Formats: sequence, structure tokens, C-alpha cells
Amino acid sequence: MLSTSYPSAILARDRALVINMEFVKAIITTDTVYLTNLEDENALAFALELQR
Repeated sequence: MLSTSYPSAILARDRALVINMEFVKAIITTDTVYLTNLEDENALAFALELQR
């Protein structure tokens, strides 16, 4: 697993939210979610929670 020295963040942009947390990295727009690292159980749990 890669470690990072960057802090976790949720950044608001004009047309999207940029999520950068320890296990979840995502871009969320009004109609689409782009996720990385879905092999990780924490990222997968995040994705499943978004679908609820």
C-alpha cells in the first residue's frame, strides 16, 4: 500500500466534489461518481453507501 503525506480533504469545485481520504479517492459530480481503489474494502463500502 502506498502511503501519502497529504492530509485528507473534501474539496468543492465548480461542478464536482473531490474526495481524498486515506482509502477513498473520488470525484463526485451531479450525475457521476468516479472512484479509485475499489479493491479496498473501505473504498467499496463507501461506494455501496453512495448507492443507498
